[in-house]
Amino acid sequence: MESPLARAIRLAASRLKRSPCSRARLLEHLLSKKCTDTEANAAADEMVRLGFLDEAAMADAIARAAEHKGPVARRAVEYKIARRGLDPTTTTAALDAHFEKRDPLTDAITFATQRLRTMSGSLNLQAKSRRLYSLLARQGFDEAMAEEAVRHVLGLDDFSG
Repeated sequence: MESPLARAIRLAASRLKRSPCSRARLLEHLLSKKCTDTEANAAADEMVRLGFLDEAAMADAIARAAEHKGPVARRAVEYKIARRGLDPTTTTAALDAHFEKRDPLTDAITFATQRLRTMSGSLNLQAKSRRLYSLLARQGFDEAMAEEAVRHVLGLDDFSG
């Protein structure tokens, strides 16, 4: 007969084999399988010790994947990581490491420039500025950063989005 702790460890390993998850999500899963708090925490600790549960690596992977799709704002990556239930301290550390050498304005301008190239040439300046601004906002760039990038890319003196 399997001990309750051995069962919790087996369930944790099985869950982590399917896909990586945060400690919080792993604990939720184990508790839903009728493990006690003590068993669930011990199983999670064992998964960390064995290297199967690494929130820092997971946060870094999410940040790298988001960047791979193109320039993205720190705020958008932070949201993606938070949705996965990762520890806020781990999230902040991963974001600091990932964005420490990046300039958000340069990223916003790069993204806006890429998107401007694919826009229809028949659009008027106001339509282009509106579309670029909304694209930047959806990428997580704040209002001031999006405005500055749109002004720069379109060569505008003031933004009238």
